[in-house]
Amino acid sequence: MGSVFQDIMEFATARIREELDEEGSGSWDFDAFEDEVREFTRQLGQQSLKTWAEQKRAQAREQAALCSCGYQRQIHKQRLFWWLSTFGPIAIEVPELVCPQGHSRDRPFQRLTGLHCRSKSLALQRVLTDFGAEKSFAQASEQLKEHYGVELGPSSIRQVVLNQARRAQAVVQARQDEAVAAYRKLSSQKYGDPWLIVESDGSMIRTGVVGPHSEGGLSPQGQGRKHRETWWREVRLSTVQGLNGEQRWYGAVLGAPPRAGEQMFAMALLAGYGENTVVHGVGDGAPWIAQQLAEVFPRQHYLLDYYHLLEHLNGAANACAESLGEAAESWVMRQKARIDQGKVTEVIEECRAVAKDKEGSALNQLANYLEHQREHLDYATAREQGLPIGSGVVEGGHRHVIQARMKLPGTWWKEETVNPMLALRTLRANGWWHSFWN
Repeated sequence: MGSVFQDIMEFATARIREELDEEGSGSWDFDAFEDEVREFTRQLGQQSLKTWAEQKRAQAREQAALCSCGYQRQIHKQRLFWWLSTFGPIAIEVPELVCPQGHSRDRPFQRLTGLHCRSKSLALQRVLTDFGAEKSFAQASEQLKEHYGVELGPSSIRQVVLNQARRAQAVVQARQDEAVAAYRKLSSQKYGDPWLIVESDGSMIRTGVVGPHSEGGLSPQGQGRKHRETWWREVRLSTVQGLNGEQRWYGAVLGAPPRAGEQMFAMALLAGYGENTVVHGVGDGAPWIAQQLAEVFPRQHYLLDYYHLLEHLNGAANACAESLGEAAESWVMRQKARIDQGKVTEVIEECRAVAKDKEGSALNQLANYLEHQREHLDYATAREQGLPIGSGVVEGGHRHVIQARMKLPGTWWKEETVNPMLALRTLRANGWWHSFWN
């Protein structure tokens, strides 16, 4: 077929050149000419697909002419058959064949092409998924009309995107499972990279359900009234990368901490983890992060995100400014310097001394917080080793991997659709988009 398309292109190019020569110094509006070319391309694509379908219909009819019993099959009825492509709808009439002896019934066009009436081509599904993975389904509908001239409602786009998202979830899980299986299969020492950086954090998204309204009644459209109930759920996002930061792996899940830990380990394997690898973890202090790092990686240490430390220092200083004996900003700088030098005990003791016996004091709360995070405050060593002290990577990941799509204004999700959509988002972030479609 390649030579045919080349011939068509050469013929079209020659005719366009002739037309432009005859036009002489007519319109110089390139944008208007491009619009004409786009419309011509769309019509040519649509007609080419219809021609293909008509030819395959004839070939299918010929191949299925004889029943296995030897009798000639007859046309029982003709049905209008159509599907959607990136060039628009393609519609033809296709036959249903029957054996006169009642031995068989066949729809050869559908059977041989694998097409289904009202279906969507793979190329169109890719476009819909591309749009719907980034924008609301209503916006995806508008983009489809604008860029491809194809009209499809938001609910139809949603169905395609969620189907592909479920496929993406299976693909992502398979990659992770393969990495874990390959690691466990090795009997020799698995050396791996010397350092990997793992960052984790939680992000809240809105989920909900729709059910019959408790008061009953009908909507203005005459249907049963519905009631929507929503709540916020935590999505756990993790990132893994080497010291050079050239390749970054993302994993996100709505579920219990152990599921996030499983993703951490699988992504670390993809990033080059081995038995000699030391994992440097950074997070906002949520207990589940340090717990999962300790459970999943034998050689690891965890650091409290430096920005969150400063937030707690500033919050306590501002709340107890009158008790400090110096400006709050000066007090924070002094405590920060102590912590950087590893003198956490001195900071805790000063907080308790200033707060005295006031249990509700912000300084006492800060002292308790620092006591709890004592093992996660070794910023000096991290700096010496060139390791990050902040969780900016995972914080940025929340914005472009999760929030950019999952927290659009007014958006809420059924819980069963959250993890498939997260898989679709992380699949793209991990650079697996093209292989997913090929």
